[in-house]
Amino acid sequence: MTPQEQQCQGMFIEMPRGFPNPGKVLKLKKSLYGLKQAPRIWFNHLKNKLELLGFVQCVDVDQCLFVSEKVILLCYVDYCLLYAKDPAHIQEVIEQLRAQNMQLEEEGTAEGFLGVDIKPNEVDGTITLTQEGLTNRIIKALGCDDLPSVTTPADTILHKDEDGDPATGDFNCASVIGMIWYLYGHSRSELGFALSQASRFTHSPRRSHELALIQIGQYLKGTRKQGMILKPAKFDRLFMDCHVDADFLSLHGKEPRNDPVSVKSRTGFIISINICPIVWSSKLQDSIALSMMMAEYYALSTATVCGMSCL
Repeated sequence: MTPQEQQCQGMFIEMPRGFPNPGKVLKLKKSLYGLKQAPRIWFNHLKNKLELLGFVQCVDVDQCLFVSEKVILLCYVDYCLLYAKDPAHIQEVIEQLRAQNMQLEEEGTAEGFLGVDIKPNEVDGTITLTQEGLTNRIIKALGCDDLPSVTTPADTILHKDEDGDPATGDFNCASVIGMIWYLYGHSRSELGFALSQASRFTHSPRRSHELALIQIGQYLKGTRKQGMILKPAKFDRLFMDCHVDADFLSLHGKEPRNDPVSVKSRTGFIISINICPIVWSSKLQDSIALSMMMAEYYALSTATVCGMSCL
């Protein structure tokens, strides 16, 4: 029995119209498109094929990352990115997958992937990641087309503002914040602090929180064509670096004194491999630090755990 057949055991469907067996049902032997089990069944099918070719799934880092001796493969549903020092090794993997009855469509170089434009510069060796399309959608959703641009995504500390004006509801805060999170996670790491603040009030915003999102939109309006610039350093091995900082009692004086959040500190870190940032974060700490040194240790511990998962 194949893995697909095993995962479909006990699944039944009604018989199509025209079949002369009323009261009967069909038992599935393989997955059907649209079932909630279908994505997992497909992923396991792809995983099994890759493992036959010597790929190892990097469970501790990203379950969609597979590594062999010569090729790195990153998959998202049915899209796959393959990296290797020699393009011939990539072509060899493609042919081996086709030999296992996998139907593949080659799309050439990775000039765009999941909404991210990837532009290599052969002159200086840099790689620029931009998301102009998503940026424009965010600006439009926030109604910033006619507003002036600003030079910073945030210039103040946000708080609950329980006595402030209610939200106007001119835009869906949860939807906008979701779009900004995707932008932040792929090409605009500088939005981390401003986005982290606004995300605290995703489902119960006040007018001040809407204005904070609008400021992010105004900042993006002036920088819509900009993005992250990577310039990998040429080392004989992978070199990891980590920069960490903490803001002790970052909400002190903003939130009510009887609110535990008012004494929380903020962690910020960025982890790079060969001088290329791969992981970044800016968020409030889960525990309450009793001193600046403790806040720094909490931040360092968080960054260390994240960095170890990247190894």
